[in-house]
Amino acid sequence: MAATIRILRAGEAIGSERDFFTGSAGLAWTFAVGSNGFFRASTGVSSRLQDGETIDNVLSGTVTLAPTHVRDLVRPVVRLSLAGRINEQNNGFFTIGGDSGLRGYAIAVFDGQVRAIGNVELRSAAFPLRIPLVGVATKVGGLVFYDAGH
Repeated sequence: MAATIRILRAGEAIGSERDFFTGSAGLAWTFAVGSNGFFRASTGVSSRLQDGETIDNVLSGTVTLAPTHVRDLVRPVVRLSLAGRINEQNNGFFTIGGDSGLRGYAIAVFDGQVRAIGNVELRSAAFPLRIPLVGVATKVGGLVFYDAGH
């Protein structure tokens, strides 16, 4: 298990436009599945305390399952991530697309106050590749995936 806690203060006395505190906390658990697989669950929360009110709150959670390779050839991986903003006063929003969860879409093509992303992948085992004439030795593999999100 891993845990994080972070508390920050901004004050007018040190140049901030307002006095406020921000904080975040997170927990993550990882469990072995089979000989080389894993299950991971994580959750987090962040908030800002300003003028006696909690604002700009974010709640999030992710679960990932990557079981043992099937016949030492492929490994399925399933991931689900949910997040939401509550009492957002700082004009923040989530984006998805491109590298943030929906491969094949433009970066940040979708945005909003709630984000849900699911991924299903089938990853091949890595196989050695050697090209002696140019001195290259590496590993190659393949990946088939399906992403969905809102």
